[in-house]
Amino acid sequence: NLDLLEDVKIINQWIPDTEIGRYFQQCDLLVLPYTSASQSGIIPIAATFGLPVIATRTGGLPEQIDHGLNGWLVPPNDVDALSAAIEEAITHPEEAQLRGKRLQKKYQTQFSWEKNALLLIKSLEKAHQAGGHA
Repeated sequence: NLDLLEDVKIINQWIPDTEIGRYFQQCDLLVLPYTSASQSGIIPIAATFGLPVIATRTGGLPEQIDHGLNGWLVPPNDVDALSAAIEEAITHPEEAQLRGKRLQKKYQTQFSWEKNALLLIKSLEKAHQAGGHA
């Protein structure tokens, strides 16, 4: 039971945008046990702070996290797998920090504004060359 651990704080409420940074700066690990989700806007925020993330393998979350490389993915509703991932992250903090830094790097490179702008420009150029209108 996580409530028995002195250093674990579970926050299950809406957090205003103005307070988000404070919470993420205090985190060592972010756990997102979604039963279903199309994507998560929380994962990019965690990446900004270099936080390791454990999430469920549902919806678009596997596109955001590469299991074993920059985070952990577990099956939805699998309490044993979720517990094992949390235990691994807690007992191997250096590995957890490394995964958080890798997630940060992924978001800085693959999901940057610059990269998305270049992809948009290339798509528009391709459409224009094919006779379409941009």
